[in-house]
Amino acid sequence: MKQQQPPIVFIAARCQESPQKRRGFTLRLEERQRNQWWVAEAILLNRETINHSTYPLIEIVGNFEIDPHYGGCPHCESLDFLQCDSCGRVFCWNGTQPVVTCPWCYRKLEVRAFIERLAGTLRNESGKKPQTLLQ
Repeated sequence: MKQQQPPIVFIAARCQESPQKRRGFTLRLEERQRNQWWVAEAILLNRETINHSTYPLIEIVGNFEIDPHYGGCPHCESLDFLQCDSCGRVFCWNGTQPVVTCPWCYRKLEVRAFIERLAGTLRNESGKKPQTLLQ
């Protein structure tokens, strides 16, 4: 009997340390238990690897944890990430600043709540990851 692989979702993210440069990457999340999502990898994007077609977004809900082997943001190596309460986008966070600027919508926000839901793209049937857009 073939063991079913856990669902894998890709989330577009940006580096908070350099919002003016709009440095993007993709977070790879794995559902290891029901509604228990682990950030497993940050994938660096460049203009050559971005696919400009769109993929349907799915919403994932649950607890979000950082895998002990997660290497952090590929630009600044921050291990934590936040979700903007204004635009809903995700970005890295150094874990120390109580007020940050979202690198997507440039609004200032206070760090306060745990992430409860995210939107991303599901791995396609062939097992290949869909490319996430930098918008």
